Amino acid sequence: MRALASGIDTIIPVERVPVDLPTFAKTLARIGSPPPRVLLVENDLSQAETLIQWLEQANAKVTHCLDGIAAREAMIREVPDLILTDTRLPGINGLSLARLVRQDSRFGLTPIVFLTHHDTVADQIEALSAGADHFLTEPVDRELLTHLVINRAERGRRLREMVHRDGLTGLLNHATLMAELEHAVEYARRHGETFAFLMIDGRGDPNASEEYQDALQALYGVAYTLKFTLKKAEPERVFKVAPLEGLWWADEEAPTMAELQRDRDAWNWTMMIAVPDAVTAAAVAAAAEAAGRRRELPAAPGIRLERFAEGLAVQIMHVGPYADEAPTIERLHAFAAEQGYELRGRHHEIYLGDPRTAKPENLKTVLRHAVTPVQ
Repeated sequence: MRALASGIDTIIPVERVPVDLPTFAKTLARIGSPPPRVLLVENDLSQAETLIQWLEQANAKVTHCLDGIAAREAMIREVPDLILTDTRLPGINGLSLARLVRQDSRFGLTPIVFLTHHDTVADQIEALSAGADHFLTEPVDRELLTHLVINRAERGRRLREMVHRDGLTGLLNHATLMAELEHAVEYARRHGETFAFLMIDGRGDPNASEEYQDALQALYGVAYTLKFTLKKAEPERVFKVAPLEGLWWADEEAPTMAELQRDRDAWNWTMMIAVPDAVTAAAVAAAAEAAGRRRELPAAPGIRLERFAEGLAVQIMHVGPYADEAPTIERLHAFAAEQGYELRGRHHEIYLGDPRTAKPENLKTVLRHAVTPVQ
């Protein structure tokens, strides 16, 4: 039972190997590899219906999207073995979609095939520059399309497995696993799923406020106490203390970003660190008490456990001192407005750099703000 639960497909006793192993091998050969997953992006329903029929008859599993936006959403849920897209799409055209896909490391090895009415050298160069692997001129030959799509999809799948999976166990390697986890977290953030955080509130200039420094010491003290407590109780549990995050706002909106930066004493803040869902309020209270016994942490009683959901947001990476964030924040706000969104909620920062060890010019901070479509 343990072997089966670990993913073993069958167990053959030594005395049965000569008979049972060939039978099992023939069964696997009949089953074959799973059907290739093809993402078809085509806004012409008649054309899409024809292509789906051709590909499904060639044993492909087809997901159809009418435009690039729907395709991006579909790729969040499932990684296709190949993307077959028309170049002429409403909103995000095929070339722009390919560029967006290539910016995501999860799809760097996913083949992209274009369907196009144009076949000039300039069009081909533009398609290749956008990230295309091949292009077919419409009207397309059925046999050529099905052979090209199926062969490239299967080759792409084998290549991804070689790169992303351990050759011995068949499991995702460490780098791929961490990337998938980061993707899952970001997907949850965008879709409003809640995360557990240690939080503490305060007010004032973070560079001059003793309250702010006390809050950070208490927050980290409790987070690391929780880590060691959970590790002692469950040695197999992996708990890495997450980056520091902060929500920032003022009681009254400043006329300009420059004025807001100058009046830092008016800033309100909530500093927070994400923790596993298994952490309870009682565990946080016990950790605060234990951390306070080891060293003086006057802010520890103010730490609480709370769930936080941000939903859809825009974000940008700021590299440099915290005091120089204003132009980057203005770019973020302008981008949101250009895309048809308005800001909601509080300014959100995620601190990837450690100001205690990194030079100010090398600090990396993710600047985020929740948004909602303009009505």
